[in-house]
Amino acid sequence: VPTYETSYTNFEIEDEFKDNSASKMQNIIQNITDSIALINKSGYEFKGIGANLGLALSFSLAFHFKKDISDEDKSALLEEAKEKKLVKLILKMLFKADEFYKAFKLGAYELDTVNITLGLSPGMNLGFKKGE
Repeated sequence: VPTYETSYTNFEIEDEFKDNSASKMQNIIQNITDSIALINKSGYEFKGIGANLGLALSFSLAFHFKKDISDEDKSALLEEAKEKKLVKLILKMLFKADEFYKAFKLGAYELDTVNITLGLSPGMNLGFKKGE
């Protein structure tokens, strides 16, 4: 089972989010929205995006877990996104959420939502719901 490493160097992350101009924000949002179909193939449904316009630019992305996909499909999606650094990071984080959920089964609770924060300090929150 592959492990999806999500780390990037501080320089790569800082370079992507240090500029919080309107054109940079538009570029990031466009990059994400242009890749919604690709991201939705990951087994997660894209639910929305939010922007934080503080000192440093950050975005929050909301996803709903729909279904598990094979490791081969995950590898194919990462290959398809290889030229899109930000989209590849999003996919890796979604796959990491799935990996975490599988490793730490939480009784009757199932993975429901994944909220990703992209900025100088990327992060991820997982939400669970009681299974039926």
